[in-house]
Amino acid sequence: MKKLVEKYQDRTFLETYSEELYRGDVYETETGETFEAVNTNTKIRITYQLIN
Repeated sequence: MKKLVEKYQDRTFLETYSEELYRGDVYETETGETFEAVNTNTKIRITYQLIN
């Protein structure tokens, strides 16, 4: 890890991110009704692109 940091410490990167909200699971009751469980988990993806 130290070699990687030393190799790129003077470089410039473009940082971008995306965010995705996970939907809740859908369940069916014994009576045939369906409902969606509330889920607020978020997946965040951070990407670094070398500029120079």
